[in-house]
Amino acid sequence: MECVKVGNAGKFHSSIYHKFIHTMVYSIEEADTLLDLLVSKYFKYIDVCYFTYISLEKLIRTLDVRSATAESEKESTTCASGELLIRNIHHALSKIPLLQQLGEKSEFEMWNASGVFTKDSKTETKKKSKDSKTETNDVPSSAIISKKMKLKFSKAWMAFLTLEPLPIDVYKEVLVTLHQAVIPYLSNPKLLSDFLTKSYDIGGVISVMALSSLFILMTEHGFEYPNFYVKLYALLQPSIFIAKHRAKFFQVTLAYCHTSVCRRTERTRIEACPCLFI
Repeated sequence: MECVKVGNAGKFHSSIYHKFIHTMVYSIEEADTLLDLLVSKYFKYIDVCYFTYISLEKLIRTLDVRSATAESEKESTTCASGELLIRNIHHALSKIPLLQQLGEKSEFEMWNASGVFTKDSKTETKKKSKDSKTETNDVPSSAIISKKMKLKFSKAWMAFLTLEPLPIDVYKEVLVTLHQAVIPYLSNPKLLSDFLTKSYDIGGVISVMALSSLFILMTEHGFEYPNFYVKLYALLQPSIFIAKHRAKFFQVTLAYCHTSVCRRTERTRIEACPCLFI
């Protein structure tokens, strides 16, 4: 990390850091240890989080889950199988603190003070020449930093959600936390529509777990899903009343049915609305 800090002519050495993240993700035994060190010592720095998103996205884009699994089965190596790779990536993504946890302020703590969030020197010169009395800060405003972080966050998560197949436990964990830990920080939440509708179409407990996030897309982001009521009604089977997530299912269903989305037409409300049967 000291090499990362100053190894690129005094700037953040992203290529060294990428190799470090690559080693961590592909490791069988050391992934948790390395990630714990990152979380405890370095994830408080905004630039480290920024480049972690970039590195994880690059790894995901070049990742062939099936070939990695096949190679790990053929010979005993220190490289992780495809399923373990996905787990390591998800673990890393979920451990990066959200921007609000780092603190939305004008000055974020950085591992390298002259890194990615430093304003261009030419821009600074122009600003100083316009108003010599105005003091300028080398660090851009929190709005600019938030925008950059949100973009990298979105790219990394959307790349991860394209990986197939996700291990079932990882899949369920993603669905449970998506509406709180991912959607509020995406640059465009509607990008999740394909993933969520595909999950909702599976049926059973997976559909129930996808409800909260789909509910947010429909009520807060204008997402249209014509078959929502048909599929929601189909979920009302005896097994749903003893399912682990039944409370959330009924909560989301009733909340949705009391929104303006549900009340667009009396016909929809009378003939299709599941809240009439709960």
